[in-house]
Amino acid sequence: DKSDEYEADIHGMVLAARAGYNPYALPGVLTTIGNINPNDGAVSLLFSTHPSPRDRLDRIDAAVGDRLDRHADGIDNTPAFARFRK
Repeated sequence: DKSDEYEADIHGMVLAARAGYNPYALPGVLTTIGNINPNDGAVSLLFSTHPSPRDRLDRIDAAVGDRLDRHADGIDNTPAFARFRK
């Protein structure tokens, strides 16, 4: 259910912060996805099964605001994640 996605976004950000990662990486990814044409075959399924990136970002902002700012200097990149960028 799409409403579960909003809850998962917030919980994921909190878990990332608690683990020492930058919780704002998710909004960064959502911003990137939001800049892709929704008719692009690479993301069309995502857009049909998930709330729009803009809606998710708005909900994150409303729920989180600046409460995780003290964790924004958390880890952004690790060798384990870097291999997925290629």
